[in-house]
Amino acid sequence: MRTMRLILCVLFALNMVERAECGIPIIGGLLSALANRKQLDPAVKAAMENVEKQFSVDSEKLVKIKDEMIHQMKSGLQKNGDSPMLMLPTHLRKLPSGGEKGSFLALDLGGTNFRVLKVNLQGQGKVDVTQSKHRIAENMMYAPGKELFSFFAEKVKQMVPEAVGKDSPRVPLGFTFSFPVQQTAINVGRCTGTNLCFKQSVAKASKLYEAPAFSSSPSVVTWFSAPYAGKHEEHIINTEWGGFDSTMKVLPLLAYDVMLDSKSVNPGEHLYEKMISGMFLGEVVRLVASELIAKVMSKLEANNNINSCKKILRDIGVEKASDQDVQVLKKICTLVSSRAARLTAAGLAAVAEYLDRCSDCLVAVDGTLFLKYPKLEERIESALKELLGPKMGVRFLPASDGSGVGAALAAAAATQGA
Repeated sequence: MRTMRLILCVLFALNMVERAECGIPIIGGLLSALANRKQLDPAVKAAMENVEKQFSVDSEKLVKIKDEMIHQMKSGLQKNGDSPMLMLPTHLRKLPSGGEKGSFLALDLGGTNFRVLKVNLQGQGKVDVTQSKHRIAENMMYAPGKELFSFFAEKVKQMVPEAVGKDSPRVPLGFTFSFPVQQTAINVGRCTGTNLCFKQSVAKASKLYEAPAFSSSPSVVTWFSAPYAGKHEEHIINTEWGGFDSTMKVLPLLAYDVMLDSKSVNPGEHLYEKMISGMFLGEVVRLVASELIAKVMSKLEANNNINSCKKILRDIGVEKASDQDVQVLKKICTLVSSRAARLTAAGLAAVAEYLDRCSDCLVAVDGTLFLKYPKLEERIESALKELLGPKMGVRFLPASDGSGVGAALAAAAATQGA
């Protein structure tokens, strides 16, 4: 079997304009009560030092997290393994080569949005995309699987009527389903456990669309050459790393994390995801400093001008922000995003070390948080060097629309060969 290039597709749920509607303030009026002081008040300084200490994740702790993730990956790959990292097989045994050509359909289900894409692969990395986007009503999220997937099928028919029907030509279709799916074949799968939404849905796309389908859950998807359920095979595995360490053996869970988790739709689950995902970072900040809204985090941290920061705060309704308020907010943003970066690095280091690719590992990344948040990539790389050494070879490559075009590429790889 020829050597294949390792590609880690890391699909962080990284959208800084979204905020989780959960959690409650715990600091109250700390920021507004201490106005008009150029130097931090001693009480505020002491409070911030305590917060900084809590959010600090040192190298020793990162190593423990990395090693535990390796252990849980190995356990998840065993036939009767008991691991919160489900290590779900995708039944896709070929990687895209970059030379794929042809027309493919792609479906992308993430959160409350559903997209239908018609993707024309032109070879040499060139692609042309036509798409439609639909918002899923709340009642539909908990509807029976048949009803939900009938909705999907109707949207496919509206977008590409020529591809639906008994007499229509079979069109390869890729499906990104943003929740854990236990696949029994490349085109058949069933939701596992308690998901963020769509708890009752059953994915049987091939029967609905009359097309071969590929299902995946945006998490960390990687090429494994390892025993799975007693067989040694090379194929793509969905690690479901959001569920890592559900018993909190090594993750540094704080009171803020507990509050956020208790108000989430899946308390007690996917705690690692809630500590690193852009969907939740703003809520963690809000719990530390009740005035902050998630969408200004990156603006505050990237801006070194106090007056400009005050204007940002005024734009979101905070009219009387003092210099101290701005300093505190910026510091909290830095602490929360830095912890997320270091915990993410521990997970990436675990995957690279497990695959013995610490010196040459290409990570394809999609997501606003990674691509737009100031210094996040730099912080991840710094933590990776702490864990893997200064000459570590983990590199990042932006992957545009990994959940849409990526699904089409998966369908191409499955039908055309790599």
